[in-house]
Amino acid sequence: MARLQIEEARVTKIRVFKWNAKLENDRHESYGDKGFFFLKIANEFSNGFETRIGVTRKALEFQLDSLTSPHKIDAMVKHTLVSSAEFLPETIHQLAGKISSYLTSRFRFQVRPNSAMTVLVANMNRKRSLGEGYIDDPHRNNPDDWNHLFPPLSSLPDPLPTDLFKELDPDVTDSDIENDPSHTYPDEIIGLTTTLWHTVRAYDIFPTKPITGDEPIGFVQLPEISLQLIPHPDVRNLEDSCAVCLEAFSVDRVVDFVCKTPCSHLFHAICINKWLSKKLSCPMCRSSLPQPNQPCD
Repeated sequence: MARLQIEEARVTKIRVFKWNAKLENDRHESYGDKGFFFLKIANEFSNGFETRIGVTRKALEFQLDSLTSPHKIDAMVKHTLVSSAEFLPETIHQLAGKISSYLTSRFRFQVRPNSAMTVLVANMNRKRSLGEGYIDDPHRNNPDDWNHLFPPLSSLPDPLPTDLFKELDPDVTDSDIENDPSHTYPDEIIGLTTTLWHTVRAYDIFPTKPITGDEPIGFVQLPEISLQLIPHPDVRNLEDSCAVCLEAFSVDRVVDFVCKTPCSHLFHAICINKWLSKKLSCPMCRSSLPQPNQPCD
């Protein structure tokens, strides 16, 4: 009988980036209009004999239209966590709810043709151990048999083939290098983009060439909007209507994820997100909305 695995996982930080840089593979195919979910998991695994720590980094691709509604965001997050094969089933529901609520209430997404890539980054802490009381466990006296107990502490994939990388264009000047956005990336972003290159088996073009001229070039973090997500069961107790679409709140419609601004005004999440894509102010009182940059509790 296999011993019970006990898992605790917590989201420590969620960020969203727009990656406005053309990528190219060895067939000279360009990449754009894509979304990537990057998981960085700080692990602590214990089998009762030994404890090991390590970091798992994994990037998974998703369709950008998954960001067009709270319902689609929730479905995409759950699918991504399942596809990652990193978490126990009972952990996924808790993590998905936390991540979906944060994305819905804190960010506004613009999805249109030929847009820059969207990269969601979730930092997590995970502890997994074995429960007691299982006497028929074949691994009970085999503390080194980690593969049967825990997922491997993954590292980066094998290096990309060297023939994927072009030699630097001789026309590129020192000024081009100094002014390129990739020249100022911190180590964390360099590591993140490297993992994404491995995911799509492609590399970025240097100097950086934008996918679209309508967004900042390079790897740019999106600001957060300070909105409180109203729990779905509490929506039935709201008597107000959304000030953007003027429709009443209802638990019978998926669109009715409700957000509350710091000035205490209520809106459908999808409505306020569309509004905030144009103006960073409350539609009711026009007060500016603060943009916090803090981890999840």
